[in-house]
Parts: sequence; C-alpha cells; structure tokens
Amino acid sequence: DNIYRDHTDQKTYMIYKASPSLRVVYEKDERNYQRLRYNADIFRYNTYSKNDYETHMASMAFKYTSPKGYYVSLQEHYTNTEDPYDTVNKYKENMPLVHRWYNRASAAIGVAFMTRYLLEASYEHFVLRYGSFVDKFQDMNRHAASTRLLYRILPKTALLAEYRLEHIAYPRQDDGDNDRGITSDTSQNNLFHQCYVGVTFQPTAKVNGFFKLGVGHKQYLNDEHWKQDSYK
Repeated sequence: DNIYRDHTDQKTYMIYKASPSLRVVYEKDERNYQRLRYNADIFRYNTYSKNDYETHMASMAFKYTSPKGYYVSLQEHYTNTEDPYDTVNKYKENMPLVHRWYNRASAAIGVAFMTRYLLEASYEHFVLRYGSFVDKFQDMNRHAASTRLLYRILPKTALLAEYRLEHIAYPRQDDGDNDRGITSDTSQNNLFHQCYVGVTFQPTAKVNGFFKLGVGHKQYLNDEHWKQDSYK
C-alpha cells in the first residue's frame, strides 16, 4: 500500500525507525517515587524523504504519600513532533509534516479516610502550539480542574465518581492573528463540563486501569461561528 493509505497508486516503501530513550527512576513504592524520561521516534522513508519526521518526548512524574494518607503528585509531559498521523493532527489527516508541540502539566492532592474512601482534587494545564501560520488558528490553551471520590470495594478495586471542568481558549483566534478571519467575537472558546462514574483497579504496583461512563456539556462563549454557523 502507499503511505497515504489510499487504494490507488499502490507502491512499496521502506520506512526506518529509531527510538532512543533515557529513563531515571527513584521509586520507594507505588505511593512514593520520582521519574524522569526522554524518548524519541525518528522516521526515515527510503524514497519519500519529504515525509521524514521526528517526535521528541520528555516527561516527569513525582508523588509523595504521608503515613497519614495525604498525598501530592506532579506530572509533566512535553511532545514536539511533525507526525502526520497523530490524533492531534486528525483535522488535517494525510497532510504531511504539520509541526507542533504540546505540553501537559498537572498537580493533584488527595487524602484517604475512613479506611475505604479517597478524595482527590487536581488541576491540569495543556498548551498546544503549531509551527506554521496557516495552522496557528488552532493554537490552544486548556485549564482543567477536577475532583473525584473513590470508594474501595475490594483491596485493589474502587468505585469512582468524578466531575471535571475545562476552560478551552484559542489565543490566535481571540487576538485576530490568523488567516481565517476569526476574532474574539467568533472564536471557539468554550467551557466543557463533564461528569463520570466508573471503576478503577490496580492489580499490581505497575498495572492499573479504569472503566468510566460519563456525560458532558460544552458551552461556547460566543453564539456565532466564523463561518456564520451557530455554535448552539
């Protein structure tokens, strides 16, 4: 098949990938640790070099838990990429080499009480920036606050209830610095309310997961889209 997953013009390509990585870990247990990591994916095409790209990722994670059950955790993940098939790039699928970077930083504080309960509050800041001016109308800032309550029903399994509020803003749309004619009166800025219930599980110190069902409501801060469509 060809690299654009099209049924026409089929060709054979050789794609070479190198994935160097570095990891530094100090880990007392699953409740107290410090982790640093860097890894990269480097892709080279043998006959279609204009699609060569690299993805560089760096991350940090920290968690401290007191003997009384209070804990604080910090995480940060940074990615710099031109990957044409990443989910962040789906609005321009099959358009090669859209350079962008994004960073997600979060902090959480929680406490376990009454043996079976855990209450947690968290904050997350996500930034997405594109390299080319024609893509910059999609530059985004997202602030998210959430709270969740867990009730342990088994030693490694708990019921979950969570509320999350996101404020999503597009700075290049607000200041009119884009090629789409978008202004602060037609920007995609919105509030996103989300509620979830579900189950979390952690069978081992390094394996965990969850199953959640939820409902969300997105509230746009403007009435009219820049294409004269309604956001409502």
